[in-house]
Amino acid sequence: MFDIFISHSGNDKSSFVEPLVVELNKLGLCIWYDKDNINKGDNIKESIINGINESVIFVAIISNQYYQSNWANLELGILQAQYPNNFLSILFSDVKEFTAQKYPFLLNYSYIEADDSISNIANKLKNIVSQKKQERGLWHIEKTNLKSLSQEMYSYNNFKLEQLAIHLNRIIKNLSTNIIISLNEIMSILEFIFNDVATIENIFISSDVSILDLFCRMDFLGQNLKEHIKYLKRFHQEQTQKIYGNKIVEQESLYLIQFSCYSIIEWYINTYFKKPILKQKKLIPISPEEITYEDIMDSYEIEKLVLPPDLIATPSTVIQWHKHNPLTMIGARDLETGKLIGFFNTLPINDSLYEKIKGGDFDDTTIDIIDIRQYDIPGFYKLYLCSFCIHPAYNTTTAFKIIYTSFIDFLLNLAEEHEIYISEIIADGVTLKGTNLCENIGMHKVITSIHESNVYVASLIPPKYTTLKLNNKVGNKLLAHYQRMYNEYKALF
Repeated sequence: MFDIFISHSGNDKSSFVEPLVVELNKLGLCIWYDKDNINKGDNIKESIINGINESVIFVAIISNQYYQSNWANLELGILQAQYPNNFLSILFSDVKEFTAQKYPFLLNYSYIEADDSISNIANKLKNIVSQKKQERGLWHIEKTNLKSLSQEMYSYNNFKLEQLAIHLNRIIKNLSTNIIISLNEIMSILEFIFNDVATIENIFISSDVSILDLFCRMDFLGQNLKEHIKYLKRFHQEQTQKIYGNKIVEQESLYLIQFSCYSIIEWYINTYFKKPILKQKKLIPISPEEITYEDIMDSYEIEKLVLPPDLIATPSTVIQWHKHNPLTMIGARDLETGKLIGFFNTLPINDSLYEKIKGGDFDDTTIDIIDIRQYDIPGFYKLYLCSFCIHPAYNTTTAFKIIYTSFIDFLLNLAEEHEIYISEIIADGVTLKGTNLCENIGMHKVITSIHESNVYVASLIPPKYTTLKLNNKVGNKLLAHYQRMYNEYKALF
């Protein structure tokens, strides 16, 4: 379950919604937010319905854009039909009059002024959630997150837990819409778990009694665990005996089902499985000046693992780019193997190629060196983020952080030491990781390219209006340097 379901317009994401979600997460709240809870291939409407059904409160962020969003209107309709008492809005002052005229029912509910600070709004929401949870006895929301439990089970690299995770994912999918299917899956999980425990502990299983009844009579389990088993078993029996099955159950029952299921699986995992300890790989950054011929060959092998074949430039092409401008690739290396494990390939390009990429009709595997600039004179450059790849075996936060920080540090060095400034950045989001990177740092989509990827852009000058969010010390230092430069020379702009 979730503490808060966030209903909003996509146009408010970067300016209001994402900063609010960050603050709510800092306060320890569990948030249903489309970006984090809808994956590729999911049924969007089904995911939204499940999220609303499983949230303590529904928060609508009502701005001018909110009323234009089809998904927001759908969410509002579902909420009104099922859980009107759980509604709360965050209302922008410039739409209050329009809301009073066109949708007066919204003002019958409690609302928070959007003009307040993000931190104050987050704290108000936390207090409201705490009050609602206390009123309804929803104490252990963090122990109802079956999705996170499923993801944890995969991390053990154990066949039994992977099989259980598959069943658990079916439960997650159907729990809010088809309770019978979910309860049948839960019973299958419990029988699997306790049959396995009986085998491990050499417990005799009689054919005269069910495995669940057997364990509920034994001192082997603690009383709390027995009560969780009894509750799930009893609820399953009650639902299957109803004349009209497959009904959506009350939110409190959903909470108890998930809490009991989570508690039993957690006990099983912690008691009988040891999480593998991953050997910490020692990674170091590689500056552009340190990139070698072997690194370029390694980069080609990495690209073959993560990119479509028709979107990979040949090693000979990349070598030509590197010879023309040796300050185009930044990477990370495994000290133990000496191999390149990830890289960022960035090309300073001329205006004509920039516009071509921005138009979506381009092939970046055949970029000619005449379109690639050299960092030879001070001034302003347009930068194409040509390729960003990490070897799957090293696809960790550490590897990403090393490469990303090195790239920002490189841009800072160009600015401070050589008075070279990046005025605009453009990128082709081919993979999900690339797309997420572009969106997370504040780039915005301008077009879908001819090879069905998303093209993103961002401007750094003037710094005051940049959408980029380089959320680390080096990034903040870079933007601050750009701002000082702009203040000193803004007459030239």
